[in-house]
Amino acid sequence: MYLFAGDRFGVNLTITKDEASGVTYQLKNKKADVEFTFTLAAILVWTAS
Repeated sequence: MYLFAGDRFGVNLTITKDEASGVTYQLKNKKADVEFTFTLAAILVWTAS
């Protein structure tokens, strides 16, 4: 599986006895229990000498 900036996907959780007992991919993000969105943050490093 490859993930790129801007990718989004969702998963559904199966709960049994108050614990997550399963995770499944959800094709339609609006129906997902949890949705992940991947971003790329720019990091600026400043050094002074």
